[in-house]
Amino acid sequence: MKYDEDKKRLYEQENPEIFEIIEIMNFVDKKEKEPPIYPYIDNIALIVNWMNKHHTVNSPSPKSSDEEEKSLGTKMRYIRYHYVNYYYSLSQNEREEFEQRYPRIKEVIDIVEQIDKRKMSIYLQRAKNVKDWIIANNSPRMPFKSSKDEYEREMAFQLSSIKNNYLKKYYKLENEGKREFERKNPDIFEVIEIFGEINDIRRINQRKIRILEKTKNIKKWMEKSDNRIPSKHSKDIEERDYRDSHREISPLKQADDAILVDSSDMTIDEVVNKIIDLCK
Repeated sequence: MKYDEDKKRLYEQENPEIFEIIEIMNFVDKKEKEPPIYPYIDNIALIVNWMNKHHTVNSPSPKSSDEEEKSLGTKMRYIRYHYVNYYYSLSQNEREEFEQRYPRIKEVIDIVEQIDKRKMSIYLQRAKNVKDWIIANNSPRMPFKSSKDEYEREMAFQLSSIKNNYLKKYYKLENEGKREFERKNPDIFEVIEIFGEINDIRRINQRKIRILEKTKNIKKWMEKSDNRIPSKHSKDIEERDYRDSHREISPLKQADDAILVDSSDMTIDEVVNKIIDLCK
């Protein structure tokens, strides 16, 4: 070791410019690691807008088959590695210098950290999306793949992926397999819970529709019946009157000289007073 140190000192004496060269190269290495001037604020805004548009808490994937998502996913990866991770690798003084060069870097870091905190499995996100769709549309049914509405078709696709690629796989497993699946996919319980909530919401919406249809039918009947309130005994009374008036022995019919008093819309006192008036 002492021999190496002696050689280094001798080299420094023979080449005194080595110190300046080392300083310049360190400066160059540091600059190479720094991200270039880049529209990082505009890109993080585009990423957040994309996430809101697609109702997801997961950032876009750079491996997606969708060109827009793939492009934004690549931008997100660049921001994460060349801005956020690089910022955390700096000393306190270097961070202050970096913040001066990129004055909104803290804002970007906050957004990336919020995205990471909210991150969830794709199946949990899709279950939440389907639930939100049913609530927003007061739907008594699940979304249809054959719907004319593009977003409903997307929800139907997400629903199918949850059932076929996630829940069906889980329910086929035996005890030990299920425990392993639950360990790797802790969101499974929340997905199952959301599906239970979806079915409850659908049943409530189905009851609401049935009640609304019955109410409309009552309104139509009242409009045709001089706004009379329908009675649950109405049909029984009509059948009784028909039998009584058509029986062979002593049919219940109005005599030729009888006076008919229609008491349908009269109180008991009004009927009594009417009969007394007729008898006077």
